[in-house]
Amino acid sequence: MALCLARNCRPGDPVPRLPAGHSIGNLILRAALMQPEFLPYKHLLWLYLSVSGPHLGFLYGTNAVVDTGLMLLKSIGKGKCLHQLTFSDAPQLTDCYLYRLAHECPLSLFKLVVVVSSPQDRYIPYHSSSVTSCPQAERDSRRGRCYSDMLRAITAGVGSGTHLFRLAVDFSLRSKAFSFSKLVGRTAHIEFIESQLYVGLCMWGLVHRYTMLAPSPHSWH
Repeated sequence: MALCLARNCRPGDPVPRLPAGHSIGNLILRAALMQPEFLPYKHLLWLYLSVSGPHLGFLYGTNAVVDTGLMLLKSIGKGKCLHQLTFSDAPQLTDCYLYRLAHECPLSLFKLVVVVSSPQDRYIPYHSSSVTSCPQAERDSRRGRCYSDMLRAITAGVGSGTHLFRLAVDFSLRSKAFSFSKLVGRTAHIEFIESQLYVGLCMWGLVHRYTMLAPSPHSWH
């Protein structure tokens, strides 16, 4: 997505761009921003919309079903990505991919960051998708420092040049029939892209705020 964005941009283009990602797409997007092809266009970055993205990984899982599933998939060799998400891709936590990504691609690349998450979404740990502190990390003397370092790195610059808005969404799921997806918290994760009401309200709110906060066109030359 980010590479496509780069190839469609023109130097001096006055129109701000809107990179947006859902779920693991946020990690792919941030990784793409670090590619050499995108370097000439970094100055065009303005607004970033993150929807339920596991920015801080699954270092501290909050869903036993999901944690067990990840462990089983890793045991049969299903995907390097799963090892990266669970910080088992390197012997030292500080050598793991997500730890390095937090330092190499902080949110301060953008002027305005909107992080959308939901406590009902138990597919992604809420502290990871909302980019906030984690009570488990605060009590963990071994891995807690790593989590705190990532959080500090990814939010470096927020408040001094970068505005970060955290939006917590409460979906009305009581009307939905019982299902395994609802049991494991996947329903809310999918509602982010399937709920027309949410998408409409979110997009309207973003456009409204974006219009007020976006720089004037001449400042992009």
